[in-house]
Amino acid sequence: MLGSAILTAFDCPEQASLIFVDHVLTAAAIHMLTTYCGVKQKAAVRQGGLAPWQQRRVKEMLEANLKGDISLQVLADACRLSVRHFTRAFAQTNGVSPYKWVVARRLERAKDLLENSRMSIEEIAHITSFANQSHFTRTFTQSVGESPAAWRRIKRG
Repeated sequence: MLGSAILTAFDCPEQASLIFVDHVLTAAAIHMLTTYCGVKQKAAVRQGGLAPWQQRRVKEMLEANLKGDISLQVLADACRLSVRHFTRAFAQTNGVSPYKWVVARRLERAKDLLENSRMSIEEIAHITSFANQSHFTRTFTQSVGESPAAWRRIKRG
């Protein structure tokens, strides 16, 4: 799944969201440091997460930028945290990474459009900021278990 998402980003680099690129680069850096440089990860301390004001602020910022054109650094700065601490705290509070949270919100918007509009699947893919219809269909199917067209038929009866 990650491989296909990265390939899509390589196919259309101008459409790759900043938050996705940040997420992939951070994961790659952590992997390289822990695997090849002998850096040990500290045991996760399960306390905290984002404070309520941080949670509200970051969700407002992400909702306003569902295309993903916002970096983790900007989100972390708004919460007055380092990027690493912010991503851990966000995941602890929300159960998913910032990137996955944004994708889930985009899919929710797509479901609403599929059910309540006559737009084509291609138009919905564009409006919800997926790279193309294929990327949208693949992501939707993996998340929902049905293709967008099948889901639309089921919901409309």
